[in-house]
Amino acid sequence: MRILSTWYFAALMLSACAPAFASEDLAAPGTDATVEAPVKGLLFGSENIFVEFHGFLNVEGYSFQKQATTPNSSFDLNNWFFSAKVEPVKKVTIFAEVAYQHGTQDIQLDRAFGDWTAAPWATLRIGRFYSPLSYQRNHDLAPVSLLVSQPLMASVGLADWSDTGVEAFGSPSRSIKWLQYDVAVVNGPHTLADTSAGQFGLPAIGQDDRDSYAAKTVIGRVNFLPLDGLTLGAAYASGKCDNSQQNSINISELDARWTTGRLDVRAEYMNRTGDDEIDASPIPGGETQIYYAQMHGWYAQAAYDLIRDRDSIKFLRPVVRFDTLKTSATESGTNRVTVGLDYSPASHLLVKGEYEMLRQFGQAQQAGDGAMMSLVLDF
Repeated sequence: MRILSTWYFAALMLSACAPAFASEDLAAPGTDATVEAPVKGLLFGSENIFVEFHGFLNVEGYSFQKQATTPNSSFDLNNWFFSAKVEPVKKVTIFAEVAYQHGTQDIQLDRAFGDWTAAPWATLRIGRFYSPLSYQRNHDLAPVSLLVSQPLMASVGLADWSDTGVEAFGSPSRSIKWLQYDVAVVNGPHTLADTSAGQFGLPAIGQDDRDSYAAKTVIGRVNFLPLDGLTLGAAYASGKCDNSQQNSINISELDARWTTGRLDVRAEYMNRTGDDEIDASPIPGGETQIYYAQMHGWYAQAAYDLIRDRDSIKFLRPVVRFDTLKTSATESGTNRVTVGLDYSPASHLLVKGEYEMLRQFGQAQQAGDGAMMSLVLDF
């Protein structure tokens, strides 16, 4: 009897649970609340929206003579980028990009923003994005940059400046395409008292994606396109740069680009002014370290496609660049001449090589001539 009761109870339980194990072929989805597709993970978003994935891998090698008897050379997984782009509804775009830099040292979110085309003359962007201050900042990623190294001037514009805030950009009207504007309000540089050294020993400026004070940095840019192939730009940024909100930083920029046929010529000038901040911790000798806000720099660059769209040669392009960087307060700085060659055997594959001749003035020599190369694969 006890065995029969047990089998009878088990049969009732199986009959009650049977719908939960029913095949989806027996009932259309949604007709039975007990019929559920297996859940493999917690998912958000619509399965009907197409997402684009893009990225690139950049491996660099360099060899520099740091001292007369101590060469410095290495290979470097300089950066690996992976991005995703989706348009969930008309006039709205969401984009995110993750950067993996220098082998295993840094993983960072370079950009993550949403764009809404609010009107034919205005697009609103919110999130983390590249600063619109410098022309070079938006053209320095490995697949589009013409040389392996950045211009020295990048230090003036806070180098790889990505920031969080709100941005609006566009043209005044559909008929006025020769004028473009860009205005952004971002957190701005966190502090001038960053103990890390910048490029070639010059002071670096720290950044923090979370602002610790109320003041924000405002960036404005205008682009003029007076002739086919000619673009002129000007930008200005101003904001506070310390927790006490006593020190300010101001950056002005001018740029130009001319393309005709196989020739590409670019030039950019940037000047940074503001209040110096003194680090309270003394250095040997009882003095204090000063991080200068005042510096300026420029570069001029030319490239020419010797060969284009041939068998086994997508393009072959020599590049030459002259650039300089100067700290205003100390009258010291760096001059550099760089010659390079870009070779693309096929689409999505780029090999770049360059040789730098660098001279410093007003300070001890910290880096000498050297060579760099880069292999870039993008998708």
